[in-house]
Amino acid sequence: MKLRKPTAGERRYLYGIALAAGPLLIGYGLMTAEQWPLWAALVTAVAGPGLAIANVPADE
Repeated sequence: MKLRKPTAGERRYLYGIALAAGPLLIGYGLMTAEQWPLWAALVTAVAGPGLAIANVPADE
């Protein structure tokens, strides 16, 4: 199964969800304010390059 590339709009949506997740998780007591930056860094380290690599044109 080949995965399709996310569109620019879909990537913007994912980034918005990621930004909103931290305060919600902290507010509901599912994560502490000290834990959030660590998880955010991990998600950024994994998802950021993955989305960037997936959107490089094939001819480059």
